[in-house]
Amino acid sequence: MKTYRELVLNTNKVLKEESTKLGYCIKVLKGFDQLPKEFKPILAKIDKDAETYNKCIDNVRVSKSGKFTAFYLLQYLYKEYKSEAV
Repeated sequence: MKTYRELVLNTNKVLKEESTKLGYCIKVLKGFDQLPKEFKPILAKIDKDAETYNKCIDNVRVSKSGKFTAFYLLQYLYKEYKSEAV
């Protein structure tokens, strides 16, 4: 029988590490039903186009420890939305 550490704690550790990657943040926002419709096409383009993805990596703010968050990605999506509207 597997232990609590193996099943819960180790899985949570991997999940925490994964959640600080840009790809994870994109996946979370794409599955978020409250995502503003204005952001959906921008997010889809980031997810499908390598050049746009790399631009996103270069321009999305990261935490002091160099990790991505969904909040910082939302800020980037807003900036992109405003720049497209001009």
